[in-house]
Amino acid sequence: MTGARADLSAEAERLVARVRAVSDLPVAVGFGVSNAKQVAEVWRYADAAVVGSAIVPEMEKLIDAPDIVRKTGDFTRALLPATA
Repeated sequence: MTGARADLSAEAERLVARVRAVSDLPVAVGFGVSNAKQVAEVWRYADAAVVGSAIVPEMEKLIDAPDIVRKTGDFTRALLPATA
């Protein structure tokens, strides 16, 4: 399940617990993570949050902007929780 969503699936945390039971590898969650609040929530139980579906529409809005890279960076930094 991918794509930006208003709320995260409660199943994500349970799935991470199941993965951790059989692997020591880092676990990333990308179940619709699209804002800083959701990133902070995911970081409670996973090693990384994937926000690709939130970044793509931002880049599409900026496609002709001469400073697209800077503005995209600003957007992604804004997704970091205040405690990061």
